[in-house]
Amino acid sequence: MNLLVAGDQAAFGEIYDQLNLATFAICRHHLGTPDAVDEAMRGLWLYIWQNAAMLAGLDGSPWSIIIATAEHHAQFHARTESLAREHSVA
Repeated sequence: MNLLVAGDQAAFGEIYDQLNLATFAICRHHLGTPDAVDEAMRGLWLYIWQNAAMLAGLDGSPWSIIIATAEHHAQFHARTESLAREHSVA
């Protein structure tokens, strides 16, 4: 993850290019609508960019860290989406 620590846009772009399909698939797996997937993807990659230094301190490869972060991020969005549906029905 040290490629992202310095705010290196080229390194970030390279990692994004390599992992955007995998992270999209994770978000799509957990979320029900294309709009929710798009929102989750934007939030995920913004989070990765803004928290690169913290993420770099985690154990694992950049790829495994990003995939795990995507999984947690998508699950959070799915719970939020589910709660919103429950409250709109009630």
